[in-house]
Amino acid sequence: MLKPRRRRAVIAGVCAVLVGGGAAAAMIATGSDLSPVEPSAVGPSATPAQSDGSKNSSKDNPKDGTPESPGPSAGAVKDAAEKAEVDPEVVTEATTTIDTTLDSFYAPLEAGEEPKIPGVVGKALREEIEIAQYERQDAGWKVTGSPTLDELEILEVDDPDKPTAMKIKVCVDASDVAIKNSTGRDMTTKTATRSRSVFDMKLVKGEWRAVSRTLPADADCSA
Repeated sequence: MLKPRRRRAVIAGVCAVLVGGGAAAAMIATGSDLSPVEPSAVGPSATPAQSDGSKNSSKDNPKDGTPESPGPSAGAVKDAAEKAEVDPEVVTEATTTIDTTLDSFYAPLEAGEEPKIPGVVGKALREEIEIAQYERQDAGWKVTGSPTLDELEILEVDDPDKPTAMKIKVCVDASDVAIKNSTGRDMTTKTATRSRSVFDMKLVKGEWRAVSRTLPADADCSA
């Protein structure tokens, strides 16, 4: 379990990315054998698929009450897949893992409970999520609402025909997310509620896993 002091030292940065705010750090590229793909970002007009037609609607996971973040629309997936020459079903599976990872950030964690992180989340992201959840638990903060994804871009793929590794950039819209402290005061950051993240995805035993997450230089997607 992470020590409280360490959790507090990094939680501000974690929450800033989740609910917006702050300048974005440039993504540092490490040795990679992935092939770059031409830009294929779907613009703001491509909104996520919704069950009721509203942009910021959300629903709870029937299993554990975790808010579910609607994924990209079928059109956004199709466009990104065609540009990267990847099977749309593969892209759908990978973005479903990203949705699950984002849901974990907003999962409720009552006093005395420990985080239940899905197996599709890699070690680095697992620690990041635990930091966020434990800090909210320690402070008595409550989160309502869930994010939506309205941009999708496949930056790199190792093998378009049989991909086992991809870098996927998404725009996370957290405008529907609210954070309140133990007294009910709204702690939600009001600026840059839309920010991009790049997820490093790996295919492990037939399942796409989110290995890590970084911020691109163009992290602000509010424009």
